[in-house]
Amino acid sequence: MSSSVLAQALPIRCVRKAHSDPREAHATRHAPAALPSRRNCLLLLTAATALNTLQMPSKAADIPLFGLRQGLRQAEKKAEELVKEGFETVDKGVVAAEKGIEAAEKGVEAAEKGIETAEKGIETARQNPPASLVDNGVN
Repeated sequence: MSSSVLAQALPIRCVRKAHSDPREAHATRHAPAALPSRRNCLLLLTAATALNTLQMPSKAADIPLFGLRQGLRQAEKKAEELVKEGFETVDKGVVAAEKGIEAAEKGVEAAEKGIETAEKGIETARQNPPASLVDNGVN
């Protein structure tokens, strides 16, 4: 972008005359040098200064008054540590939840086995009722 600004600020002026004779066009005459105006020189000077300042790295972190960059870096490090701790906590929570799910599955399996045992007991009781119930005619 800066080169286009400089190109617009410093136009190249070529002095040409309309030649009626083609031999005159090929004559070895040098065009007069076009000197930039004061406005163009001023623009060139300010543009060059601006380009130099943009290219130089800032050393504001070294100045105590402008130590904002250093403070920002420290805040970023603390934020990274907090995020890492958060991920570790989440991982521990996931592991604990998996253990809880496994324990719940074992509890469900134990309950299913208990239900099956109770059903078998009921079937056995129906097939072989106690003598006291058969005598009363309950069955």
